[in-house]
Amino acid sequence: MTHKNMSQPTIPAQIRGGVSNLFGNAGFVTTEGTGNIPLALRIGVLVNTALMLTGMVFLLLTVYSGIQWMMAGGNEETVKKARTRIVRATIGLIIVVGSWIITRLILNAVFGPVRQPGAIRFN
Repeated sequence: MTHKNMSQPTIPAQIRGGVSNLFGNAGFVTTEGTGNIPLALRIGVLVNTALMLTGMVFLLLTVYSGIQWMMAGGNEETVKKARTRIVRATIGLIIVVGSWIITRLILNAVFGPVRQPGAIRFN
């Protein structure tokens, strides 16, 4: 005896449009090659990648310096180096994010808001 809902199992291959259309318009850019991607979108991807790498470097410096500070064992020179590294990393992150915000505001004022395909928009 089988249950009505269990008579026909659903598998990913049965999704309308196949697996290639699984995500629909979820923000994934799907172009056939790189010739169809506009220059502004390429630059945006590079800037976002650079910001991501900056955040990762900040995180690594902060964690490393925090561990160094905890393991200093009362050595004031080591604590001072770790604290200086954390402060400098924070200042660098503030400068990078601040310059990105200022640039974004200026570009939005001059060219209007950027509309990326599949981007989330808050009205």
